[in-house]
Amino acid sequence: MKKYFSYLYIALFTVIALSSCTDDNTDEYDDYIENLEAYQQKVYEQYKIDSTLIVNYITENDTAAVYNEEYGFFYTIVEEGSDDHPDINSYIVFKYKGTLLDVTVFDETIEDETAKSM
Repeated sequence: MKKYFSYLYIALFTVIALSSCTDDNTDEYDDYIENLEAYQQKVYEQYKIDSTLIVNYITENDTAAVYNEEYGFFYTIVEEGSDDHPDINSYIVFKYKGTLLDVTVFDETIEDETAKSM
């Protein structure tokens, strides 16, 4: 019986010792949430500015751009492909060019390649 009490005392001491070692991170967490919300607000404000600039550019330059809601970008089909739809065994080739509003190209298919393929 004495053996069981000694195990009980050891277990109780361990629980008390370990529980006293935890830090209260409430202030740090509150600061983190506050900073995160402020950052999200800044990102949203910039998104509204950028979206307005892009829509104005499309309107002013009479560009037939389409907005992809799922991925959040505009695109233009310059030359549409054939009516055939690819299947699992198809070889797909495409060319692309990504530009900024000032017409700076930030990415495009390399001329040495026929096109990007998937």
